[in-house]
Amino acid sequence: MGSNLQFELDSLHGQATVLAALVSVSPKIPLGYPARLPRSVLEVSKKMLTESSRNPVASTVEKEAGWLLLSSLLASMPKEELEDQVFDILSLWATVFSGNPAHEIMQTGDLTYRIRVWSAAVDALTAFVRFFISPNAANSRILLQPVLVYLSSALSYISVAAAKEIPHLKPAVDIFIIKTLIAYQSLPDPLTYKNDHPQIIQLCATPFR
Repeated sequence: MGSNLQFELDSLHGQATVLAALVSVSPKIPLGYPARLPRSVLEVSKKMLTESSRNPVASTVEKEAGWLLLSSLLASMPKEELEDQVFDILSLWATVFSGNPAHEIMQTGDLTYRIRVWSAAVDALTAFVRFFISPNAANSRILLQPVLVYLSSALSYISVAAAKEIPHLKPAVDIFIIKTLIAYQSLPDPLTYKNDHPQIIQLCATPFR
């Protein structure tokens, strides 16, 4: 039973990766892509992110795949395709980064899987920033505030996860840290997150201590 579940989860992750790759190249296809593609992929990713399986491991794999799809969609589609969905898309991160970090860490199940979901969510957030937020965009300030809240929460999650000092978690935590730093780097103005500078500096300095 366990091996069958793992096979199905690996298959799901593989299918999501293939679909994400297809989405990323579809705008370059000479004949274009189906008009329904962006909305269809968005709906699939939203469903994966907001509906949880009864099995905790299956649920985390589904969510990681959902973030992968969303990230690919945001990184490849023209802005006009999804502009009217911007606030619905932005609200998706609230399902990940609105909880208490200590409580999230203490939940049952493999913490490595949850950290992978957080990493995938931050990666998708970077794609969102690059897709929707620019210095000249009229609604950048409105969109930026929730993004900063999500990233600040990600820093809190990192602090709690890193403090556990569990050896087998370190690779996943390191990837989470790198993706979070990349997300901050993608923001147009470093002064917008000046309150997070001390934590960011601490993270960057940790390997040299």
